[in-house]
Amino acid sequence: MQAGKKQEKGDDIIKKKILILLFALALFTGVMLASVHATGSGTVCSNFYVTGGELGTGFNYENNVLTFISGGEYTVTMNGVDSTADDRIVVSASGDITLTLVDIDVTSRSGSPLEVNTSQSVTIKLSGTNTLDASNTDDYAGLQKTSTANTLVITSANGDNSIDGILYATGGYYGAGIGGGDGCYG
Repeated sequence: MQAGKKQEKGDDIIKKKILILLFALALFTGVMLASVHATGSGTVCSNFYVTGGELGTGFNYENNVLTFISGGEYTVTMNGVDSTADDRIVVSASGDITLTLVDIDVTSRSGSPLEVNTSQSVTIKLSGTNTLDASNTDDYAGLQKTSTANTLVITSANGDNSIDGILYATGGYYGAGIGGGDGCYG
């Protein structure tokens, strides 16, 4: 009889330890979520996740095109998508813009995956492996610069030209990897 009571007491202790562990895990998760929310949030635009600026004033998303319309600093990542997205990014900001790309993988069938079309200064910072593929299009570059008046700088995410990020840019038929396409010179 004593062994049975000791076993039940041991089982109760294990159950209590498991409950304490689950409570601690739930508390830790709540604190982590609160800290993420407190530091700011981003906006989901289909396959993209954008931080910096606000939808409607800093950028828009319509018909699979993420368009940056105001100057500022933005970061774009994929929204948990493992494969390529048939979306596009267009920079037509009214002020100088810094766009950080983090593990972007875009294969466009309807234009350049990333088009810089502004007379403002544009800095593109890279983090992780980024792929801009226009090989399924005609006349478009992977990263297309359609304006001759602007400055385009491509650098690492920390800005010191170290190997923080990689960019693979593939143009379509009559299109450069980075630059212009047929009839559009950058």
